[in-house]
Amino acid sequence: MWVSICSVIVAVLAFGFSVFSFRESRRIDFDKAMLNSCDDLLCRSYELLVKGRQGNGFPVSDRVQWLTSARYIMRYYDAKKRIKTKPYRVLVDNTEEVWRHEFYKALDFPEVMRSEYFYHDESGGIYPTSAMIIAEFSTWKEDVRDPVDDYDDERFLNNKKYKARFSAIFSHAARYSQYREMMADE
Repeated sequence: MWVSICSVIVAVLAFGFSVFSFRESRRIDFDKAMLNSCDDLLCRSYELLVKGRQGNGFPVSDRVQWLTSARYIMRYYDAKKRIKTKPYRVLVDNTEEVWRHEFYKALDFPEVMRSEYFYHDESGGIYPTSAMIIAEFSTWKEDVRDPVDDYDDERFLNNKKYKARFSAIFSHAARYSQYREMMADE
């Protein structure tokens, strides 16, 4: 009798484990698909924003391109929310940071920061919400710790093997430190 009860318990546990494993496997497959979708959405958003760049390098002031680019970013945010497993959350955050930098570079032109760029013709120009979505995406998030802040500068500066090869970095670090001190005193 005990053997049959133990057999039932083992069977139930094995079944429960297989259901859990199946669900976890599906979750991972879903998160992987969402990660790929996130990268694709940001890639499409960026490509639309910079499509038709002139020789000056900044995005064309095109209402539809900005609107569609912003829509892709909003779809990205929705897809990102659906990712639940930790490794894929880390990967999507890293992917976002790569694309954030690309958007930042695309908007880093004085011409893009003038109101005439956004409002230039009888169509009313670029939809303000589109511009806000793209501008916000391109900006470093205040609630995210910068990993560079965790680097130990002194470890590099005190290592003699770097001094000869990277002497310009040593000189720059000394000047930069003086500059920071001067700015702090003001």
